Amino acid sequence: MFAVQNAAWQQQQLEGLIVRPERMEPMQVRFDLEVHAWEQDGEMDLYWVYNRDLFDSWRMEQMAGHYVRVLKAIAGESV
Repeated sequence: MFAVQNAAWQQQQLEGLIVRPERMEPMQVRFDLEVHAWEQDGEMDLYWVYNRDLFDSWRMEQMAGHYVRVLKAIAGESV
């Protein structure tokens, strides 16, 4: 699964209420592999969530490296 979160976060102003962000619990694996992307200030942060029974950390690092190469190729940068 791949999910992009690119909606700008703004503190909500609701009359008579105080709204503040809550700390999120660590993501739970719902699929074998999930990549969550957050766009902020012109940059993209990626968070990889994976089933550790199927993938080792070195494999995820390798996949992330391949993904960066694909993105650079799409953007026309030298790989």
